[in-house]
Amino acid sequence: MRRSGPRRATLGHEPGASVAVMNRNGAGDVGRDGVNELVSAIRCLPAVVTDRHLTVVTSNPLARALSGAFHPTVNIARYTFLNPVVDDDSPEWRDASGQIAAMLRDSLDQHEEDAGFRKLVGELSSQSIAFAQAWAHDDRRPARSAAVRFVQPFVGPITMVFQELLIPDDFALRMLLWRPVDDPAERDAFARLVAFTAEQD
Repeated sequence: MRRSGPRRATLGHEPGASVAVMNRNGAGDVGRDGVNELVSAIRCLPAVVTDRHLTVVTSNPLARALSGAFHPTVNIARYTFLNPVVDDDSPEWRDASGQIAAMLRDSLDQHEEDAGFRKLVGELSSQSIAFAQAWAHDDRRPARSAAVRFVQPFVGPITMVFQELLIPDDFALRMLLWRPVDDPAERDAFARLVAFTAEQD
């Protein structure tokens, strides 16, 4: 049974109902250049767009500062399961990793299997026992909104909530838009992240 409200999870810095921006028959054609422009225009919140394989297509500076998983060309599933820096001993990581496996399974349900998908699942299954177990035995549906705890080296721990958004006319893409949880300490941490990101420009 799916729990209502955000779910908590933890992913290191070294890394549920979808809200459709427009339906499949909506007007407007948003190509990849348009997606890049859209994400670049979002300055107040971290935004990251992934493809059907959970590879980051584009992200804004706040997202890249939040986690190494959110840099363009990084595959979030590989980052989660194969990155030795990620703390995979915590219960929160196990919940987060199960969600990543669920997102991949959901993508396979929505799109035809391709060579890239088979390669990714084969690599993860052979190199990560945690992924192989989640892929074989964890049949949860992916959360469309969830709380995730990050460890940002220059800001400290910060808990953010994402909302999944669909991209108009390219439903192989999904946007994750992040905001801090409604807590003074978390808002302060997010303010530090914003300041840190501004200093890097």
